[in-house]
Amino acid sequence: MSAEVIRFPSRPSGPPKRLQADDLLVTCFNATVGLWCAWPVAAVDDDGVPMGVRLRNGKVLAADRVSCRPEAFGFRRAEHAEGCFERLAWRTWPTADDALAAFGGPC
Repeated sequence: MSAEVIRFPSRPSGPPKRLQADDLLVTCFNATVGLWCAWPVAAVDDDGVPMGVRLRNGKVLAADRVSCRPEAFGFRRAEHAEGCFERLAWRTWPTADDALAAFGGPC
C-alpha cells in the first residue's frame, strides 16, 4: 500500500496586516451567493491585524465573524481620496474582483 503526501499551507491566509482603525476590510460576507462587503475597521491588535469591524448601527463585531472565506483585503484610508471610504463603507459586490475594482478606480 502507498500513500501520496499532500502539502497543506502551514498557516491559513487571514486578514491583511498593518491596518489602522477607520481603514476598510473587504471580506466575503456570504459564500452562498458570493457577496463581498467593505467593513470599517474598528480596532486592530499591536501588529495592525483587524480585530473588530464597525456595523452600520455603530456596534462592533469581531473581524473574523464577518468573513466566511480565508481571503480578506485591506485598504488604508490614507492611500485614497478624501470621502472615498465613506462612499465605499458597507457597500457590497457580487465578486472579489468587483470589490477590488471599486477601490482601484474613482470612488
